[in-house]
Amino acid sequence: MVSTQIDAFHTCHLQGSISTIFENVPYHSNTDEEQWLGQGYYFWTDSHFFAIKWGERKDKYPNGYVITKFIIEIPTTDLLDLVGNVSHQLEFEKQIRAYLSRMSTELTRETAKDIPVSKMLDHLREQAKIENQAGREFFSYSAIKAADLAKCTLKYPYLEGERDGFQHHLYLPTRQQLFISEKYASYLGNKELFQIRRLVRNQYQVVQLPNTGK
Repeated sequence: MVSTQIDAFHTCHLQGSISTIFENVPYHSNTDEEQWLGQGYYFWTDSHFFAIKWGERKDKYPNGYVITKFIIEIPTTDLLDLVGNVSHQLEFEKQIRAYLSRMSTELTRETAKDIPVSKMLDHLREQAKIENQAGREFFSYSAIKAADLAKCTLKYPYLEGERDGFQHHLYLPTRQQLFISEKYASYLGNKELFQIRRLVRNQYQVVQLPNTGK
């Protein structure tokens, strides 16, 4: 089976013993809050850059943070890549358009446009249960890779002036996340502590990494 390997970084609270934190990561998303891509496990991909940005939210991690690195092997057929695969982007957009078309008959067209991606994914997963029970493969993704633009994302023009009526830009860096369904937690075994920083008097102090093994 062909698989995709992704370096992924998980940020969590520095709370309790390091050994207990390491044993329990990754932590499941908060089921009391709506999540971008559904309930499951979330990671920053390819670099620890955004894992640090997330950890330095002092309102969220008042004691500091722990970053754990995972090397995740995902069967390619299980991964919906909305970052690096145009075919997947077009497939997902087609599903979105079909969903919004149905919803616009129940709601106004303007209201339907405001439905978030999280709600669309909930609908697709419920529809997948029906389709799969009938023997029809439909939206059987256990992992999703998606991106947005962060506050630190900058745009650089490709050319001087406009081309075809627009000035086209390169956006760096994009903030990319990997979502893994809780059903596929077995993908998440290969891990190591990557960075620990304790917040003391509003300053971050680096904590030496213990030898936890993998």
